[in-house]
Amino acid sequence: MNILLIESVTRHTEAGKLALEAAGHQVEVLTDYDSVKIRAGVDVVVSEVFLDWHQGDGHPAQPWGLAVAARCQQCRVPIILTMAGFHHSSWQVMAKAVAEPMKWPIVDTPAASSKYTGPKNWPEVIQQLRKIAMSRQ
Repeated sequence: MNILLIESVTRHTEAGKLALEAAGHQVEVLTDYDSVKIRAGVDVVVSEVFLDWHQGDGHPAQPWGLAVAARCQQCRVPIILTMAGFHHSSWQVMAKAVAEPMKWPIVDTPAASSKYTGPKNWPEVIQQLRKIAMSRQ
């Protein structure tokens, strides 16, 4: 599948791109909300919930991924949201409260991960991609 990966944190972007490509997907990467364009040919968007508005603007990440999900819904492109919930506390609860009734899956960091070094749960993202692929057959 052609995946649009939207992630502000470089180490998560690099790890996600490697994991998705290793699973056989083509990956385009964007690093902030300001640059998001859902173009023809994108099969699925994988977006961090908490994104920078503009990369390197010095402002803390906000839940722009929810706006990305709404755009995807308008364009009829499936979305998988990711986050490292350990450092977002009440924002995490709000994001899940918005995503759940919309049926936007959120893949959170495994609970056992260190809050400073924990990787994203890319195996679960890949599993979600398989579910999307199966639903299209």
